[in-house]
Amino acid sequence: MTISDSNRKRFEMIGGDRLAAALGAGKFQSLGLTEDMKSEAMEWLAEQRTKEASERKQTLRWAIIAGRMSIASFIIGAIGVGVSIAAIFVAVWLAK
Repeated sequence: MTISDSNRKRFEMIGGDRLAAALGAGKFQSLGLTEDMKSEAMEWLAEQRTKEASERKQTLRWAIIAGRMSIASFIIGAIGVGVSIAAIFVAVWLAK
């Protein structure tokens, strides 16, 4: 079943949390929804939950990538510091 554009806009204005609460409590009429809109509202909520899950998955993916990059940066920085210290010791040793 496809959701009509007018109902989609109506559901977006109401908001997912408020719509889910009203449907769960059986008080969807208080939001100005008819019995016919109930199935469209439930389908819209399912779409929103799917989108939210996808966004969370992508956020987690990028957080993992950022964490790995910070570890790699730390390792490269530590190697750079080690090489710099070694270069100083070699320069001092050769100067003697």
